[in-house]
Amino acid sequence: MRKSTSSLVSALALAALLAPGAAFAADTPEKRPEGTKEEIAKQTPKAQEFVMHAVQDGMAEVTLGHLADTKGAHVEVKAFGRKMAEDHAKANEELTELANGKGIPAPAAPAPKHQALFERLNRLAGVEFDRAYMQAMVSDHDNAISAFRKFAEEGDDAELKAWAKKTLPTLEEHERHAKDVAVQIGAIDRSAGVAY
Repeated sequence: MRKSTSSLVSALALAALLAPGAAFAADTPEKRPEGTKEEIAKQTPKAQEFVMHAVQDGMAEVTLGHLADTKGAHVEVKAFGRKMAEDHAKANEELTELANGKGIPAPAAPAPKHQALFERLNRLAGVEFDRAYMQAMVSDHDNAISAFRKFAEEGDDAELKAWAKKTLPTLEEHERHAKDVAVQIGAIDRSAGVAY
């Protein structure tokens, strides 16, 4: 009787080890941060940096989009500006709400580089404005896509990673649209892939 009990225990232990995913389940519990939202936020430095840059970039897209809608000479530039203002305002609202729920503060103003770009574009008019704005939009969206992809793969907050991944197709569509308009108005040469 004793021998059969130990054989049964050994067989059950072996079955448990061979079950899919069971081998290390006890050794790898999901680690959840503990503490207040502010304490938890300090445990996610990549998320904090991502939120700061994404919100600042988004604010800049909204402001520059309104500027393009007002100052743009070409109908496609104006329409693109309106689209950027609408889409980035919505994305910023989503991201800010998500970040606030995690105790990650969202910046209240664009970065100085965005202010400098606004001032430079605001001094331009007509075709000169259109070309400079669309070149900036192609470059900005190239950079945003790279940052969002990196955070979606390497970020330290699962919800923010999912949001970045969900938002990427919109940014990619913006980039395609920006390149199409930029080629149409002579701001970039599609074959060379560089600005004039």
